[in-house]
Formats: sequence, C-alpha cells, structure tokens
Amino acid sequence: MLFINVLLFYLAILRAEASPALPYIATMFSQISQYLNNVHLSNCPLAKTNLPSHGSLPGPSPGLSLKYVTIGRGTQSYTCQDDSSTTVPKSVSAVATLVDVSCLAASNPTLLHNFTPVVKEVQSEALPFLAVLGSQLSSSATKFILGKHQFNAAGQPTFDLRLAGGSDWVASKRAASSDAPDRSTVNVPWLKLTSVSGNGIKEVYRLHTVGGQPPANCQKRKGTFQVDYAAEYWFYG
Repeated sequence: MLFINVLLFYLAILRAEASPALPYIATMFSQISQYLNNVHLSNCPLAKTNLPSHGSLPGPSPGLSLKYVTIGRGTQSYTCQDDSSTTVPKSVSAVATLVDVSCLAASNPTLLHNFTPVVKEVQSEALPFLAVLGSQLSSSATKFILGKHQFNAAGQPTFDLRLAGGSDWVASKRAASSDAPDRSTVNVPWLKLTSVSGNGIKEVYRLHTVGGQPPANCQKRKGTFQVDYAAEYWFYG
C-alpha cells in the first residue's frame, strides 16, 4: 500500500505542465489506494488466478502454472536509417523495470489493467528509487521490483526475475502476436513469448500495453530513439 502512496506523491510533484491524462490518473490512484488500504500490492499466491482475455493469442501450454504477474515500465527502442517521411522506424530492442502486481492480478484484475497506464506516467528511472523508499518506510520486506526486461546480444527478449532472490530468468522468442484491442496505433502489440533458454520460466505474455508504438515515419528521426511504454507481463513455468 505504501508503494502506491509513494507513487501518488511522486506524480503530484513531478508533473509541472498540464496533462490531459492527469485527471484519469488521479481517479485511478484514488480507486487503487482505497482498494489496497488493507491489501498488499505484491507477493500474493497465484494458484487460482487465470490469464485474462488475451485477444487472438493462444493460451498457456498444458502443465504450466502462473508464477509471476508484473507491470513492466520502460522504453521501446527504434532506429531510422534516414530522416525520410517514406522510411518506417525499425524496432531494435526494449528495456523495462518489472514491478510485482500479483495481488492485483489475484484479487482485482480489472483494477490491475487500469493501473498500467498509471505506472506509465512514472519515469522508469525513478521506479527503483520509489521501491526502495517504500520499503524503507514500511515494515514489510516484500520486494516490489522483481527484475528487469531487456534484449540480449542475440536479439532475444530476456526477463531476469532474480532481483527478489529467486532463480528464475528466461531468454525468449516471439510465438504469437495480436494487435492491442484499443488504440493499436499507439500501443505496442500483445505477445506470447516462449523460452529459448533460462530457468523456471517457459512462457511469457505481454498484455494490456500502453504506449510504445513509434511514429508512422522517420521524418526528423534519424538514428535511434526511445518511446515510453508500460505493459502487463504474465509468466508461466
């Protein structure tokens, strides 16, 4: 609960300029804060939690169990070979901090889906600081930041969940993709990823994406650039 309040305080002092998203964010923070007054955000069992509606993506493979639910907050990286209006940006990588939201997934998935846009409004560089601050102010030893998502040298999406003291990690490949149901020109697609190598994780779903799509062309965009995004990541093993 304290982590939510720290995020709320951070957003209140961060945004100097007006933003059309702020009223929505304030409303969602109010709802989340009220709901979580006596509930933890993270470290909840997921044995009875099912994958939410996932578009046209295939479901989890038989025999796998849900192990983690996180929100990833970071950036999608793109590159443009030139600054022509006829050239399309090419996706090259991504990086994100993975925040444990297992309690929301287990008890109120609708609220979880609404929480993702809130997390996107927080600068990704600030998440570790906010998590540490929340932990210092709380008597709980719960780890809010489970790990990190990035691409390895082979260009494979990797998810390292060992930050919280476990041993699970995975290098993956895309198995299926589905356009985001809403505002697909803004939000990156939903994905099912499968393990290439790793420990403990066999499949990963990227759902309820917010942001991350590049501009339609490379005009005035020569070189590499980043686009902010947030998404739910559901891990099976």
